Amino acid sequence: MTVNIKAGYIEVSGKLGKIHKKLPNAPVLFRRAEEKKKQVIKIRMYLSNRKRQSCVMSLTKFIRNMIKGVTVGFEYKLRFGFNILPARPSATEKGKAFEINNYMGQKDTHVMKCPEGVTVRNHEDPKVKEIFVSGIDVAKVGMMASIMTQKCVPRKLDRRIFMDGIYIDTRDTIVKQD
Repeated sequence: MTVNIKAGYIEVSGKLGKIHKKLPNAPVLFRRAEEKKKQVIKIRMYLSNRKRQSCVMSLTKFIRNMIKGVTVGFEYKLRFGFNILPARPSATEKGKAFEINNYMGQKDTHVMKCPEGVTVRNHEDPKVKEIFVSGIDVAKVGMMASIMTQKCVPRKLDRRIFMDGIYIDTRDTIVKQD
């Protein structure tokens, strides 16, 4: 796995792929160092108060999520349910799009395109009502899962009675760790 920081951009590459992002604008220094025969990145901020120190922790989490994404990946498991009319969600275009038919009896089809690097698949067994969203960028995977959830909200109805929709169940990694 390699991490390169140059001119406000960070590039992390690993066994699952490569992520290239712009770093948030913050007055910090990035240094590459070696501790206990391991390569580490040190983030340092001078003349900081408590509020500005939180920026350092946010950048640390930002980089850790990128490293975790290229090594083990991210996978969200969503479940869907219906009471009256059977909704039919399905992954299309080889996992690059997702569509929902017959949601709450609607005739139109909701189609959502996946961001780059994100794939959607249904469970192999059609009786199991599960959908899997996976990728190496946690922001894009989470965004796709939230878009799918927001498309299936019963509007102008009592949500305690009409529980039809898609809901995020678990967040996990693509590569399962023992």
